[in-house]
Amino acid sequence: MAATWAAHNPYDLAARLRGIPVYLSTGNGRPGPLDPPGPQPDGLEQLLGEQSVALADQWRAKHVKVVADFYGPGRHAWPYWERALHRSLPMLMAAVR
Repeated sequence: MAATWAAHNPYDLAARLRGIPVYLSTGNGRPGPLDPPGPQPDGLEQLLGEQSVALADQWRAKHVKVVADFYGPGRHAWPYWERALHRSLPMLMAAVR
């Protein structure tokens, strides 16, 4: 089981990403400016945000080019995905040229 996990885990596969630009974007689970009124903080989103920060740190330690947008308050919802896509598009287009 551990070998299967390591074979598919981005944290463990960092060395394979050298030379490939990576864009990470995450909020921290607290209601943000693009959320509808009234949502409560989301503990799972907070945990996933922390894991994304750890992943970026691991990748940078392995010399992976990481562009990180850890924007603070915000949740896992379309308005944030759309914003991240717009922010990442120049990097993505440069990578496929």
